[in-house]
Amino acid sequence: MERQMQKDGKCFIDICSGTIPFMQRKESNKALYYLEKNNLRDLYVEDFDRLGRDALDILNTINDLSNRGINIHIKSLGMSILDDQGKRNVCSDILIHLLSLMADMQHKLRRETAMAGIEIAKAKGVYKGKPRGAKMKDETIRRKYARGIVIYQSMLNGGDSLLKIERVTKDQDISINRATLQKLILKGLLIKPEKKKTKQLIEKVNLRK
Repeated sequence: MERQMQKDGKCFIDICSGTIPFMQRKESNKALYYLEKNNLRDLYVEDFDRLGRDALDILNTINDLSNRGINIHIKSLGMSILDDQGKRNVCSDILIHLLSLMADMQHKLRRETAMAGIEIAKAKGVYKGKPRGAKMKDETIRRKYARGIVIYQSMLNGGDSLLKIERVTKDQDISINRATLQKLILKGLLIKPEKKKTKQLIEKVNLRK
């Protein structure tokens, strides 16, 4: 699926599955890095559903970006999340409220579906429950670190090391250690930019009289 963001002619397009969270999309991270690098505060999208995989992801994206002072402009609705003073306006509050309700409904629906499946499995005698020591699924991990992932990714994009991220977030509600950051990277929940190799160019100057 195509995802498009635009600011002053600078366009970023993600061609990927719509099930991928916004902050895990390669071009989305490039766009956010571009905004921060150039001290820009406006992100344009064709429609609000370009901001995430579901209502919860869209809501997290809007909250994370608006809290960082980045104004999201939704072209199809002709609206912006923040006003001229950098505060949320009435229209954005209504949209966010609706997204919150949708996210809650989706969560309840998933839970009800899962419980129905468990009951059927129990009736058939094939339900074994969660294995002891089972690892958290990617979705569970993503939800647990949802608030911090955008910050971790932004710091990684800016060239910060895992150690620096651990030190900066220490004693905060988004604190995280290097081992956990590495796990998030291995699971693809964070993308660690490749380091550019510095090429040394040596010029030989022949001086002749």
